[in-house]
Amino acid sequence: MDGINKSFYETWAKRDDVRAAIGTAPTWDEFKKTPILALPLPKGDHTPVVPFTDQIQKGQPFTTPSGKIELYSTYLATADLRSDWFRRLDRAYAYMDPTME
Repeated sequence: MDGINKSFYETWAKRDDVRAAIGTAPTWDEFKKTPILALPLPKGDHTPVVPFTDQIQKGQPFTTPSGKIELYSTYLATADLRSDWFRRLDRAYAYMDPTME
């Protein structure tokens, strides 16, 4: 496994876009000791995207029956999942179903 990872890492480290971003990448042995690379951010707007900003910061309700974050699903609790396409998800193995498109 280590040989495969080393091969992938060395191929990645030789890419032009990687060398342009970080210069010379550490050797495989150096990378294994400290497997974190600090990459510079590209120029531009780096405002983080925060989901649900309106609900969290402005107090707007979520689109749930209570308007709050819910860890309960009325649909899942009441739906007969055996009678619709979800029934195909009960198999623990891969299979081909030509009727699904």
